[in-house]
Amino acid sequence: MPANVRIKTAKLISELAKEMELKDILDFWNSSFPGERVGAAIGICTHLTIYDNNQSDKIVINTLQEGLSDSYSRVRYRVVEAIGKSEKLVNHFKEKLTPISHHDKNSGVGNKAKEILKKYQA
Repeated sequence: MPANVRIKTAKLISELAKEMELKDILDFWNSSFPGERVGAAIGICTHLTIYDNNQSDKIVINTLQEGLSDSYSRVRYRVVEAIGKSEKLVNHFKEKLTPISHHDKNSGVGNKAKEILKKYQA
C-alpha cells in the first residue's frame, strides 16, 4: 500500500478511535491480522493523547510492551509512536527503546525510537 494511502488511513483510524472505548480498540490487538494490530496501536496512540490516565493503565502498558516485539514493522512503528506521546511512557520503556533505536531491522522504526528518546532525553 502506498505511503499516502497508509497516512490517510491512519488519520481516519485515529478519528474513529476518538469515538471508541479503549477496551474496544484493544479487542483488535489480539488479531492475527497485522493491519488490525496497526489500527489498534493507532487507536491506543490517540487515546494516550486524549486521556492522560491511560498512561498508567496496566493493560495499555502490557500491550505496548508486547507490540515492541511484534514481527510486523508497521505495528512496532505505531507502538513506538504511541509510547512517544508520554514522557512517562518513554521513561518506562527506555531500556526497550534504546536497542530498538540502534538495531531494529526496519530503519523507520529505529529512527522513530531515536527521535522520541532525543525529544525526552531519556
